[in-house]
Amino acid sequence: MSVQEQLRERTKQFAFRIIRLFKSLPRSTEALVIGKQLLRSGAAVAANYRAVNRARSRAEFIAKIGVVLEEADETVFWLEALTEAGAVKAALLAPLLKEANELVAIFAASQRTARSNASPPPQSPDDPIHVTPRQGIPSPAVPGRAGSAHRASEIAARSAPGRAPWRNKVRRRWPGLRAGTSRGRRASWPGACRG
Repeated sequence: MSVQEQLRERTKQFAFRIIRLFKSLPRSTEALVIGKQLLRSGAAVAANYRAVNRARSRAEFIAKIGVVLEEADETVFWLEALTEAGAVKAALLAPLLKEANELVAIFAASQRTARSNASPPPQSPDDPIHVTPRQGIPSPAVPGRAGSAHRASEIAARSAPGRAPWRNKVRRRWPGLRAGTSRGRRASWPGACRG
């Protein structure tokens, strides 16, 4: 069983423990209000961790693991609130609170690792660097690929002579838009709103 599968099972069991705790809470108003918040955040840890495993990019992974971390931290808060409100004895919640704190530590470390791996590696001063005109971000020159001069001439070739450059940009972005109309051809597309 991989680490991801183990953590997925661990978060699912954590959610089930939260559900069992909610069912056993006293029927006082404060216990029910805090319990509902605890139930939402505790179940969200498991549900959102499953979504983390489906991340399509490193940036999406970092964002989703951040949501899981927030939900786990919120669960710790509501568990502490239950004990401080006097709804449940601290000794009964100690194992669940320990598990919640461990999950917070795991997800925080995972987020830190992912963020540190996301930053580009440092470049040596000997690496040739050129600036692409579109992004304005320095990037290493790759042998066999055209540099920034080629890209600038390619952009200039796309623009029609005698026209404002912004107009060409609009046409590239929205090709169905005709000049001089606010709707263009969009209104006749299948599935467009017709009223």
